[in-house]
Amino acid sequence: MSARSTVGLGLGAIVVLVSVLVALRTHEPPREVVSAVVEEPGIVLGTSTRQIEGIDHIVEHYIAPPGPKTIDEQLGAIQVELHPEDEYTAIPDPSFGIGSKIEIVRATRVTITDAKQPTSYRTWLTSVGALLEAHNVLLDSDDRIDQSPESQLRYDLTITITRIGTKEVAEPEPVAFKQVTQKDTTLEKGTKKSKQVGKNGVRTKTYRITYEDGEQVSKNLIKNEITTDPIEDITLEGTKIITYGSGEATWYAWKPGGAAHNTLPFGTKVLVVAVASGKSTVVTINDRGIQGSAIIDLDKASFAAIAPLGAGRINVRLEKFYP
Repeated sequence: MSARSTVGLGLGAIVVLVSVLVALRTHEPPREVVSAVVEEPGIVLGTSTRQIEGIDHIVEHYIAPPGPKTIDEQLGAIQVELHPEDEYTAIPDPSFGIGSKIEIVRATRVTITDAKQPTSYRTWLTSVGALLEAHNVLLDSDDRIDQSPESQLRYDLTITITRIGTKEVAEPEPVAFKQVTQKDTTLEKGTKKSKQVGKNGVRTKTYRITYEDGEQVSKNLIKNEITTDPIEDITLEGTKIITYGSGEATWYAWKPGGAAHNTLPFGTKVLVVAVASGKSTVVTINDRGIQGSAIIDLDKASFAAIAPLGAGRINVRLEKFYP
């Protein structure tokens, strides 16, 4: 056992002590026991405190029975644990085998809870700072400790260290591209064509995250920037109107909404625009046989929609109809 010890007595003192031990066992005087400070059960004479270098240390007094001849055997017999850091005296020396009066001065028991991990120490040091240094417990500038380095140690003191950590984390998120439509006079009206395919950009948000004992306690945005610009999606939309020519329009009694044209395919829908008034009507080509200089021969109702029937002939522009 590596606990510090003081043992030994002269022969006369041994005889006296043996008499005392026998008397103690015979008369069994009352024992003063302070259970709050006794760590393990044993044959206890009593406990007290002793101030050493300003620190109160627990002092325990035991009677070891005859027979065992080492301190380990004696303490084992009375079920008392001796820690390597504790100091003790045994009188008379256990090697006589006649029993001993044992005094144990307990080293200060201190717990350091570092990042929620408790570690117990027994020490004769006197201050928090000295204990941390002795056990190489280092603190970063951001870490917190609930005791100052100058604080005096005391029995069963718990020193709590909260480890503070920070890191920066970049989190990307998409930036939606814009959809843009551009007019194009080279494309026929109603026609669309892709000029450029859109692509999302990237916005990067940087956060400073703070941890206490490995658990996140805060998340603060410190930077917000577009790191990749989005690319617009561009669609061309035609505005070019297909025309079938200009000329005179006449009318005749024919199917409502119908018209005659000598070359346009049957079923072609034509927007007929009166040049003078700008009025228009839509007809479907379903007849042929125009005689003379007219470009189109409208049914009566269609002609009346853009000019008086009495006009007989009007100048028109024929365009492709776009619904």
